[in-house]
Amino acid sequence: ANAPPKEYMTDRVAEQFNAQIVRLPHRHCCLNPIELSWNNLKQYMRDNNITFKENGVYNLVLNFMSTVDTEL
Repeated sequence: ANAPPKEYMTDRVAEQFNAQIVRLPHRHCCLNPIELSWNNLKQYMRDNNITFKENGVYNLVLNFMSTVDTEL
C-alpha cells in the first residue's frame, strides 16, 4: 500500500518516443493469441473429424495448419 509505484524500462523508452504502452490483463484467455488458436483448432477438429483415428487426426491438424493465415 505504501510502496512506490513500479517503474518499467519499457515505459521510459516509450516516453522518449512519445508512445504509450497498453497493458493487457495477465494470462487473459480472450486476449491470448495461443488460446485463440487452440480454440480454433479444437473447433475445426470437432467439425471435421469423422474417423476418430490417429492418422485422420494428424491429417486434419496438418490441413488446419496449412489454411491458417497470419491474421488469425
